[in-house]
Amino acid sequence: MYEMLLSPIEIRGKTIKNRIVQTAHLTLFSENGVFSDRYINYIKERAKGGVGLIICEAQPVHQSALQFPEMAYAFKPEIVDSYKKVSSACHEYGTTVLAQLWHSSAHATSYLTRQPLLAPGPYMSYMNAYVIREIPKVMDKDDIKELVESFRQAAIYAKEGGMDGVEINAAHSYLVAQFLSPLYNTRTDEYGGSLENRMRFLMEILQAVRDAVGDDFIICVRISVDELVEGGLTLTETRKIAKILDESGLVDIISTSVGIYLTAFMIFPTMQIPQGYQLSTTREIKKEVDKMKVIVVGRIKTPQMAEDILKNGWADFVAMTRALIADPYIPRKIEEGRIEDIRPCIACNQACVSRVAMGIRMSCILNPEVGEEGEIQITSAKEKKKFVVVGGGPAGMEAARVLAEMGHEVVLFEQRNKLGGRVLLAARLPMREEIKEIVEWQARQIQKLGVDVRLGVKADAETVLNENPDAVIIATGAIPEKSLYSPGRPAYHKIPGEDKPHVYSLVDVLEKDPDLGKNVVVMDEEGIYRGMGIADYISNKGCKVTLVTSLHVAGFSTFRTMDGGLLYLRLISKGVDLRTFTVISEVKDKSVVLFNFFRPIPEEIPADAVVVVPGLRANDDLYNALKDKVKTYRIGDCVAPRTIEHAIHEGYKVALEAGGE
Repeated sequence: MYEMLLSPIEIRGKTIKNRIVQTAHLTLFSENGVFSDRYINYIKERAKGGVGLIICEAQPVHQSALQFPEMAYAFKPEIVDSYKKVSSACHEYGTTVLAQLWHSSAHATSYLTRQPLLAPGPYMSYMNAYVIREIPKVMDKDDIKELVESFRQAAIYAKEGGMDGVEINAAHSYLVAQFLSPLYNTRTDEYGGSLENRMRFLMEILQAVRDAVGDDFIICVRISVDELVEGGLTLTETRKIAKILDESGLVDIISTSVGIYLTAFMIFPTMQIPQGYQLSTTREIKKEVDKMKVIVVGRIKTPQMAEDILKNGWADFVAMTRALIADPYIPRKIEEGRIEDIRPCIACNQACVSRVAMGIRMSCILNPEVGEEGEIQITSAKEKKKFVVVGGGPAGMEAARVLAEMGHEVVLFEQRNKLGGRVLLAARLPMREEIKEIVEWQARQIQKLGVDVRLGVKADAETVLNENPDAVIIATGAIPEKSLYSPGRPAYHKIPGEDKPHVYSLVDVLEKDPDLGKNVVVMDEEGIYRGMGIADYISNKGCKVTLVTSLHVAGFSTFRTMDGGLLYLRLISKGVDLRTFTVISEVKDKSVVLFNFFRPIPEEIPADAVVVVPGLRANDDLYNALKDKVKTYRIGDCVAPRTIEHAIHEGYKVALEAGGE
């Protein structure tokens, strides 16, 4: 059924066993400038799962390129032994592996490099590491020569380490891309001006690398086919670039992407962006090349979409990078016909992209094993026990799934008539329907594993104890509440008027769909998607929405997940008024009084309704009723109202602990 997707292809005498690719993505797993055991175990798990081609994360080729300390440095001789471990881990399972050679240019930080940043022109990056903007040094010809040599030497190290090839990152406004782009390259020497001149740096790198590594080594180039910004590279020029690269004979694979840091929401697309959104540009590049193989990226998560792309000749390889983070066994499950068992990536970016943006090692909200491969895994229990899980949201279902996989008997109580918990409410927010795939997958898995699911049962202590369980896991979630407390004014624990009937929690709005009137004030003290999302939802009803937050940026965390840009576009286009450094100091019958930290005079604005985000408190009554009567654990929002990531990870790890005792 997936003949093309699973078919092998030969490049430079190396057989890539299928067309599935995991492209380079930063994990922050490395230590002391080399790939750590954590990274090697992570890569090995994807190879074990059957992926055909892995391109390892960006490796700086020069000291001036460092963005984070937790990276593997391609310019250090010690990297050779590290490459040997990575290549051995991949080759054990027949996976081809490349090293991505990279220079971050003005996206680095001299606070880490202790050197000036390097760029073709004197232009600051829109977004540096740790959001520190710096003016870079304009590279002179000695700098260019030194960097060409750095790429060459790094490629030699990769080959000595047993890697099958290298990828030169010429995308996303990194150094090589900046030379290509008229946005950043305004030079008047032989490295600027015409397309031929702007390509010179890349071509010198490629020639130096090919001369150094010989003909039995794969070279891939990653490029932004369209930078999606005024004055940047467009398909008109990148078609020509692809053709020149193809005719040069130096490059074997071209990996197509889009965007620069300014348009990063198109590099790391969320569920707001359609699946396969880059296909149209990749198809145009494919038309221009005869010898190079083409990788398509861009939210390709289903085997059927991948197969269709290949069958239509639109690309030669299909990148499923975040999908393979969520489920490293996608290729094997395709081979075995277990499509329904593939754990879906929902493109939330909450634990992969967002964590790395914070300088924290990568994870995945759906797959708690990411970054802990070799440390935690589900194994069969030595002794079968009976567990009761109360709550059928993501935390409870994850616990039930893990316990059942370990071989335990599991009874799960859910008071509603459908599994999924409040994830189903979150899916009602605009552009968030895909989020429910999490709980749909969990529900399928626990059904297959034989979990005894009892819907429509509001379990109390007696209900649970009547099952005579060996242990109980409580996942009863959180209860809506209408507190207008703000950490921006911590002395005010209760706000006058917050108990009025026209004050609603986010859950109230999504569950009950009350008439909110004309003017609605949303108070968001979290800064994650749901605050901006509920403002979007309410504005779609024709209401005039004002969102207030004590944060310095409304929806602050949505920019780390790459949701913020598109959310702002929608909210501003609909006239949503975003008020920062602001809290509600009083709720009146038809208005609210706002307090801004930098304006001493309160402001009163119309408000027919007030919506509180998060507006939740832990529902821990059942836990407290049981904890002295039976071995009892609690997970998710009934511990403290947080995110899906916390719910699933706690469900997994507590189940491992409880099931292994």
